[in-house]
Amino acid sequence: MRTLMILIPLLIICSPLFGAGPTLYYSVDSTLIDALWTETILARVDVGLSLDEQFALRLPLSLAAEREVGGPRLLETGLFLDYYPLECGLHLSVSLIQVGFLFNDWYDDEEESLRFLNEMAFGWTINPYKGLRIEPRVIIRDPNGVFSSAYKTLSLRFSRYPMIRFSLLFGWSFTLEQKK
Repeated sequence: MRTLMILIPLLIICSPLFGAGPTLYYSVDSTLIDALWTETILARVDVGLSLDEQFALRLPLSLAAEREVGGPRLLETGLFLDYYPLECGLHLSVSLIQVGFLFNDWYDDEEESLRFLNEMAFGWTINPYKGLRIEPRVIIRDPNGVFSSAYKTLSLRFSRYPMIRFSLLFGWSFTLEQKK
């Protein structure tokens, strides 16, 4: 986490090397509404930094929790790279590093709570109004099967932990102005 705190300011300072001023954005996943009728709460908040028209770095913070008292909780975070090959907002997102911390795991006390994870996503960023950001996205967890044992454990701990899921993010973006 300390590395991320150093990396983001460094990228903002070096952003003139990438072209136009960086854009900072945040968004909230609307799938949190699913918690009204399911046993597992899935919540996600993203904070990102667009370096130029083609690349962005994103820091998501996700929570998966069972509704029952004392049930398992998974807190995920990582560093993601978003690649926008076209000018229409379509993008590919891959995790550079992603970890999850599993709490209240009553099934196996001997396992470590830290899980290394991996995901990729295909999305489309829409800016209907200046600053407003809407992003439908399809998230594929563990696309190459490297962390299959970690995801198998998580799918056993939570009543709903899909490997492929649809996400709809709503948020706001603003350009960081640099003083001259």
